This record gives sequence, C-alpha cells and structure tokens, in this order.
Amino acid sequence: VVTPILTKLFIRSLTCSTFPSTWKSGKVTALFKSGDQSNASNYKPITILPTISKVLEKAVHSQVYRYLIDNKILTPRQFGFRPKLSTEIALAHFTDIILANMDKGLVTGAVFLDLAKAFDSVDHSLLLEKLASSGLSNDSVNWFKS
Repeated sequence: VVTPILTKLFIRSLTCSTFPSTWKSGKVTALFKSGDQSNASNYKPITILPTISKVLEKAVHSQVYRYLIDNKILTPRQFGFRPKLSTEIALAHFTDIILANMDKGLVTGAVFLDLAKAFDSVDHSLLLEKLASSGLSNDSVNWFKS
C-alpha cells in the first residue's frame, strides 16, 4: 500500500530535480567515540534523518553506482566504500606491487596521507562538475545540487 505512494514521491523528486527540503531536516545528537566522557572532543555529531530520505538516497545510490561501474568510470583501484573491497584488499594489492617491483630490482616509493575530516572538506561544486563530466544528465546533477 505504501510502495506506490513512495514510488510516486521518488519519481516526482527525480523528475523535478529537487530533493524535498523537509526530508533534509534531521535531529543532531552527540555520539560518544571513546575516552573521557566529560571531554566534548570525544563526541562526534551525527544527524538522524527521516527514514524516507534514506530510502530515496539508497535507491539513487544504487542507480548511480551501477552507472559508474557499467561505464567504467570508477577505477579498479578505488577500494573505499565499495562492496567486497576493503583496506585489507588494498593493502594486499599494494604489497603485490611492491613485491613485483622488488623482483624486477625496482624501488617503490609511497606517500600516505590521512586527511582529518576529509569528508567535511569536499568541494561540492567540483563534485557536481565531476558528476556532469561523468555523463550524468543535467536533471540528475541538479537533483544532487538541490
């Protein structure tokens, strides 16, 4: 009974290139990480969003991810945030490269970066440009922009 209604809402959101503003409002709460509970820096804020927004995001994620895979836009060396891939697999792949280079008498150099709050520092306009240059329609890019 609910599915046809949600489907209509989701289709309307996508065809109008607008993510409903009421679905963007959430409740912010502090989540304890570790350490001294009286130290505010040991908490991170999380936002509890409406379930309906999460369902729509998941549906769009599935479609965009499939598009990126089918069109070979994601590099096979992208290990983060991908199913059946992990940091352990990335490390094994990197180790294989080092060992292969050692067999050839080559030296392998590496630089490792750990960016604090990297997700928070994403340039959204650049990200939207990347989506457009990857072949997503203007309507799709505008939906993400909204």
